Amino acid sequence: MAGHIRLVVVLALVACLSCVDAGGRSGSGEARQRLQVRRHLKRLNKTPVRSITRKPPSIAQLWHQNGRCPEDTIPIRRTSRDDVLRASSVKRYGRKKHRSTPNPLSVDPDLLNESGHQASYFRNIQIVDGSNNLKAPKGIGAFTEQSNCYDVQNGNNGEWGQYFYYGGPGRNSNCA
Repeated sequence: MAGHIRLVVVLALVACLSCVDAGGRSGSGEARQRLQVRRHLKRLNKTPVRSITRKPPSIAQLWHQNGRCPEDTIPIRRTSRDDVLRASSVKRYGRKKHRSTPNPLSVDPDLLNESGHQASYFRNIQIVDGSNNLKAPKGIGAFTEQSNCYDVQNGNNGEWGQYFYYGGPGRNSNCA
């Protein structure tokens, strides 16, 4: 009988200790979140560089009077603890979703012309002279080191001004 009482006391003690341990862990999670929110708010809510003080302070919220901030001031939205806690994640609060960057047109195989080549151009090329005026460059030439793979043409006309037109096969294994 005494052995049974000891066993019950030991089991009760083990149960109490496990409850305290589990409660302590959940409490530390909340404390960790509070600390994380506090650090995040400190990083977001920086102190203003310039403040307006009036003696005597006649109006507490000057922007309420005419619906906008006083001249030479910048409104600073203060983020509250509730704002951060409403977010899906403390770390991602206030960040925009990353949108994937579209591929440039030059690598799109659907944009090949009839001959299977890709091409591009620069047009209306101008330079700045010593007097800070824009002028068309004179005496320019165009060349390519791999003329069997790439072509460059330059010219001048009324619509495009000075221009370069260049292109090549794009993704051709013979042109490395």
